[in-house]
Amino acid sequence: MKGLSLLFLIVLAVCAPASAKNRQIASPDVDKVYKALGSGDWVAAGNSARSLIKRNSPAQRNLIARMRYIYLYALSKQLEKRELSFSDFKNKINLVLKKDVLQPWHPIKSESNTCFNYICNSEKQENILTTTQTSNAGTQIYSFEYFDVGYPLDVSSFDGQNARLGGVLEKIEINDNLGPALKAHSGVSWYLRLHFQDAYMQYER
Repeated sequence: MKGLSLLFLIVLAVCAPASAKNRQIASPDVDKVYKALGSGDWVAAGNSARSLIKRNSPAQRNLIARMRYIYLYALSKQLEKRELSFSDFKNKINLVLKKDVLQPWHPIKSESNTCFNYICNSEKQENILTTTQTSNAGTQIYSFEYFDVGYPLDVSSFDGQNARLGGVLEKIEINDNLGPALKAHSGVSWYLRLHFQDAYMQYER
């Protein structure tokens, strides 16, 4: 009898459906995230992206890395809209630290003083590509992003082409004035500096 019980448990374990953590991400899951982004529901976007970045699906690593960026962006928007406290913001952003993160598509611009929502060469380091992620109007800077590709890379020959940068998010710097400024309901110029190692660039085909 004990042998039959043990056999039943083994069969049950083998046949049991995969947990949510190990399931592949399906199109409806992704659609839910982008629908929330499109409607400006930053809380729903952040929560939906957060559930997806916990999935274990190696074949979808690019998608999961993209969801990590969306999660980080959604948290910044929640902070801007006063939908998230500064202390919670600081705690929640660490979920993507030391993880592969992939930004959205940006046009490459070899000559730019601001690099607002473009991919540019760093003026100081030849191995760094950079993006400044801002609001559509360019009035709020959510993140200065620095991607270390490990070697000098001149993007001028790709001027105007769409690409996206990814890499391991090694360090997150928070603006020291961010907390006090939010508490005083005054303007804030920028939120984060994101530093990436083992960076790479994907071109839009």
